Amino acid sequence: MLDVKKIRQDFSVLSTENPPIFLDGPGGTQVPKVVIDKMSAFMSRGVGNLGGFYKSSQNASEQMQRARILMQKLINAKNETELSFGANMTSLNFSLSRAICENFTKNDTVILGELDHEANISPWQIMAKEKNFSIKFLEFDKKSYKLKLGDLEDIFKNNNVKFLALGLASNICGTIAEVKDIIKLAHSYGAKVLLDGVHFIAHKKLDVQELDCDFLLCSAYKFCGPHLGILYAKKSAIKNLKAVKIAPAPSLAPFCFETGTQNFEGLAGLEACILHKASLNGKDIKDIKTSLKLSMDLIIEHENKLKSAFIKGLEKQDNIKIHGLSSLDEIDSRTPTFALEFLNHDSKKVCELLSEKNICLGFGDFYVPRFIKKLNLENKNGIVRVGFAYYNTLEEVEITLNEFANLA
Repeated sequence: MLDVKKIRQDFSVLSTENPPIFLDGPGGTQVPKVVIDKMSAFMSRGVGNLGGFYKSSQNASEQMQRARILMQKLINAKNETELSFGANMTSLNFSLSRAICENFTKNDTVILGELDHEANISPWQIMAKEKNFSIKFLEFDKKSYKLKLGDLEDIFKNNNVKFLALGLASNICGTIAEVKDIIKLAHSYGAKVLLDGVHFIAHKKLDVQELDCDFLLCSAYKFCGPHLGILYAKKSAIKNLKAVKIAPAPSLAPFCFETGTQNFEGLAGLEACILHKASLNGKDIKDIKTSLKLSMDLIIEHENKLKSAFIKGLEKQDNIKIHGLSSLDEIDSRTPTFALEFLNHDSKKVCELLSEKNICLGFGDFYVPRFIKKLNLENKNGIVRVGFAYYNTLEEVEITLNEFANLA
């Protein structure tokens, strides 16, 4: 069992006398002390860029390599050279989409998901406009909140599909996409697949070899790290890609996608947050991959309890509708992120009132405007999003539910 009380002591903001109840994890998780200390320590030793013989330059090179190796272990990449770092997921995706679509023509098609964050939609739409190729969307069902996959093979049969970019989990309603069969189908037609793992990686085990995706993007600040983007690119998938870069920059991966000077202190924080996650099972870290798996097992178990308690509590409140999977039987098919409609209140007002009770929530479309439009929620300022993380407690769930009830 996850020792949440002990874990909360690792976070300065959560170990105060009356800490806020942070329920906006999908927008960015809280950061443990060890991450902050590691970043500060790295900068305190002196700043240097790559390629020098002096100590601070060597420290930067060594820090980048350690971060690469730990990310490899976290997502089970084959080799650390398949990992590149950037300012954020969005910037990396803009660069990647330009490289991938360089030779696309009007006869080609890219498939996107309707539940996806705009960071995994806009880059491809921009390239489609520039290169004049087609975009096909996988729609989501308004009742099941899952992607409609019935016509997917017909799309492949009737179009020259070159690429599929899809979110592993929805950052607005928590639905986890069933991607394994999609990836197999895409590969059978010669198409490459990119997965947006930004929301998924904080809540589930991520194994890129098992998924067999060609690319994956994520962000460290969604799993208790610093603001930093990460790109996984399978070696075979980038063999003929020409990355968008300045002329003198290396042409080989992973360096070709790492535009400009890297955030070395951020990489120090990334190393620390992965080691922190590996330590959550309470045992000595001997093998990082084993420790990470054990910790994720405990995180999943704890977050399932939070999800169950929250869903059960909402069942008693007629004034709130969950726009997402709401059956306890489907609890493993969703993250602990909930899209809520308060039938008698505007979403913005709900968040304003709850903030006065020290409860931190977000409202709006969360860069998934198609979701809000399809459910006709524009005039309510979108939805209220509740997103739990492993440091949240059952007591916080109960307090939040009670405050919801007070709004009725």
